[in-house]
Parts: sequence; C-alpha cells; structure tokens
Amino acid sequence: NRLEHADSIAEVLPLEVMVPAPGQGVLAVETRTDGPVRRLIQAIADPDLTPLVESERSLLAETGAGCRSALGALARREDGRIRMDAFVEDERGARRTTVFGDAPDDVVAAARKELGL
Repeated sequence: NRLEHADSIAEVLPLEVMVPAPGQGVLAVETRTDGPVRRLIQAIADPDLTPLVESERSLLAETGAGCRSALGALARREDGRIRMDAFVEDERGARRTTVFGDAPDDVVAAARKELGL
C-alpha cells in the first residue's frame, strides 16, 4: 500500500498468520564515515526506526538464528513503548509472544524469556 500498488497485492497476511523475518523491508546502507554519501543517507534515515530494527536484529543475533531459521520478529512503537511480536518454531514446537519495553534490550530479553530461547 505504501508504494501505491494496492491493485498488485494478491493477499495481505495479518500478523496473526505470519510474523515477518527480523529487519524485513528495511534497507541498510554501509558507507565511509567521512564521505558525502553518508551525509546524503543520513538525510533520509529514520531515527525512530533504528531502535525498532535493532530490537529485531538483536533477537536474531542473540538466539543464534539465521536466514534458514523459523524466527520472526516485528517491532513497532505503541503508546511510546516498543512492542515486539515474535515467533519461533523449533524441535519443541511453535511459539509466539507479544512483549513491550522501553528499550531494545528490554524487548529482546522479554521475548527470549517468553519464547524459551
């Protein structure tokens, strides 16, 4: 919908059906620290999004999961706090949770505890 191509969307999967992979849909750019490209990128960077993506990627890193792991995480702001919906499926079965926190570390710790990771 954000790209104004709603007519091309076959189906929108609700969060209850599919939690996306950590960092899904986020574009990361690596640049030199002293170059003009960095200034250009900083002009379009979204500082509100950074802690949310950090939360998702930290959950992925701290659990040792990778691209082939059945782990999903979606963090967003809700009432000034970070809300993370997370899902994992492993040999113990499928588990999902919704946790809240004030900082990325808070939601990652809570999600790991709730998911038994």
